Formats: sequence, structure tokens, C-alpha cells
Amino acid sequence: MKGRRMQMQADVEGILLEPGTTDTPRKSPLTDSERRRADELLDQINQLDRRILLMEHEQDDFSVEHRDAPTGSGPKVKNPFNLPGASARTQVPVEYRDLKTGQPVRVYERGAPMLATHPFDNGEQVSIGRLVRAICTGDWSECDAERRALAENVNVSGGFLLPSPIWSQYVDMARNKSICYLGGAVTVEMPSETLALARLTQDPTMQVKTENAQFTGSTLQFDRLNLVAKTIGTVITASEELVQDAPNVGQIIDDALSAALAVNLDSRMLSFLGTAPGTVSETGIGAMTWQHLLSALEKVEVGNGKANAYALNPGPIADLRAILTVAGDGNWLKAPDGVAGLMQFNTNQLAVGDGVLGDFRQMCFGVRLAPTLQVSREADEAFERAQVKVRLLSRGDFSIFRASAICVLAGITS
Repeated sequence: MKGRRMQMQADVEGILLEPGTTDTPRKSPLTDSERRRADELLDQINQLDRRILLMEHEQDDFSVEHRDAPTGSGPKVKNPFNLPGASARTQVPVEYRDLKTGQPVRVYERGAPMLATHPFDNGEQVSIGRLVRAICTGDWSECDAERRALAENVNVSGGFLLPSPIWSQYVDMARNKSICYLGGAVTVEMPSETLALARLTQDPTMQVKTENAQFTGSTLQFDRLNLVAKTIGTVITASEELVQDAPNVGQIIDDALSAALAVNLDSRMLSFLGTAPGTVSETGIGAMTWQHLLSALEKVEVGNGKANAYALNPGPIADLRAILTVAGDGNWLKAPDGVAGLMQFNTNQLAVGDGVLGDFRQMCFGVRLAPTLQVSREADEAFERAQVKVRLLSRGDFSIFRASAICVLAGITS
């Protein structure tokens, strides 16, 4: 099945990419038959993905490798379908309907890009960095796509309301840098300021009865998961000379904004888990050992949870790597079964004494679209220093679906 998938991916790349390359978009336009064939192949690949995911349950069909990220290290997910010229049909979001407003509520799991639901016209890619440079210099010669994207958006109090495709692109960029997202946290589009979702708090139980006996029954308990949009934002500062002269300033701004969003999301979620009601805990740990992670794993499994990852500060991670075998033969002690199969995340967004182990897919981020981008030469001391300040404001919230699937580690020393 995976072999068929790889062949289909190669066929798609043969249509959409320049011959002999692995990432260069095809220069000549696609014919109608080529576009239909590419979309057909992507649909078939998506169906294969679902079958593979069901068969392997927790095995992700995307290639995973460890890399350093602004917030630590974690698996890098390669999305083989983010190809120009055809519909972006990787994993599609789960869609519900808000019964009060009638608006769709989309839930994006790992591997399902928001940009696929909010695509750019003609497959164009828009850069906030290029947009900032054009606003500062007045030179829009290389920003036709950005100008068109903002054509229907007014300048509100010195800021621009960013269209959904631009913000979706940046949320996707941040997701690829966030350890929570890489661990499986889901993204929920919030169609309004508040959003209520159902959350399971107690599993039902099945029973076996004898003839004519009565089922005693069990309780399937839910409560309400409320997301209330809060302001999320960042400000970056650059000199006017840099914005005007540096050819790569647009890319630098793009990377800085997406990294800042990823840091904020990880920091807020990991901090929230430390006080979230219903989570289990492993406290008074001291020096970190594999046994502590096994104990935390057991607590998650006792509550019918299925852990897929753990996150620690770089200090305790280094301590785990430095544990020697009991034999004293100079060999490093490897992670035991159970822990070895979990994704390991190394992040400075956790204090040395704290950690998290559990099912990261229970983490939930609510995202409001239409953020505001503001560019100023006058804020604070920017005018006197000939600087440019860029402020990006959005709104969102975070929570967890099943608190008992998360074990909070505390009292770690390193």
C-alpha cells in the first residue's frame, strides 16, 4: 500500500514539478487533463492515507525526523502534497456545523493544512514580509499578489485586516515549528468570539449478561469545552535601512512572525497544562530517569489514555541521554519499551523542573481568522531611531479535550 502511495506521489510530482527536480514548480501551464489527473491522484493518495492511518493507528505516514526549532527540537513533518498547481488535498479537516449560527466549525488534525481550506487565488503565495517592505518603501512592483490580496481590505487605524489565506499560511508555518502541533494538537477555527465543544469525561462500559438478565447500564459523561478568544500578538522592530536595502528582509520577517506565534502557542499551552483540572501528575521527581517517564505513562494508561509524546526542558533531556547501563561498561542506557516509541520534544518553553507526557492529540487551539497587521515608523521611539515596527494581532484560545490523557511532571532537578 505504501509502495502504491509512493508511486502516486511520484506521478503527481512528474506533473507539477520541473523535470529532474524535487521542489521546483513547473514553469509551463498545466493542461486541463493534467490538472484533472493531478487532482485525481491526490484524491487517491488521500484515501490511501486514511487506510494506512487506520491500519497503523498511531503511525503517521508523513516522514518524521528530528531537527532544532526555535522552541526546541521535535519531529519535522514533510508534507508531500503542498505542491503548486493543483488542489492541496492532504488530510482534510473534520467539519461540524454550529447549530446556533449555521457556520462551519473546522477541526484540523496534524497533516491537514488550513491553507487547503482557504487557498490563494491561482495558487499564489503571499508574504507578510514582502507586504511590510512594500508598505514601508512604497514600492509595490514585486508585490502584485499582496496588493490583490489586500484589495478588498481597508486600512483600519493604520492596520490591514489580513485575508484568511494569508493568516492560514502563517498558522500552518507556526504549526510546523510548534512542538504541541507536531505532537498532534488540533486546530479549531472559531467562527465567533466563543465556541463550545463537547468533551468526554467518562467512558461507557460494555457488559456481558446471561439469558433474561438485565443490563445494569453505564454512564457516558460529557461536559463543555469552552473556547473564548483572547488577544495574541507580537511586535518586531527593524531599521528602515534594513527594510529598504536587504533583499531577504521579507523572508526574515516571515520566519520571525511564524516563530513568534509558535513560541507563544507552545508557551501558553504548556503553562496551561500545569494548572488544568483533571490532569494526572508525577511530582517530586528529582533527577530525571526513565523510570519516572514509565510511571507517568502508567498513570495515563490507567485512565484509558494512549500517550504519544513527552516534552522536557533541555536539561533533563541531557540527563536522560547521560544515563549509563548498570553494568558500568560505558554504554548509554536506552529508553525502555513504551517510552522508546514516544516522540521526544526538547523545548525551552518548559522550566527545568517541569515536563509533560501524554496524548498531545488531546490539545486544542482555537484560532480566529482575519488578524490585523500594523506597520508604524512613529510608535515608541521608532521615529527618532529611523526604525519600523510591525505589530501582528490575532485572537484565539486553547484547552484540552481529555485531561486524564495528560500527565504533568513536576519537581525535576538537573
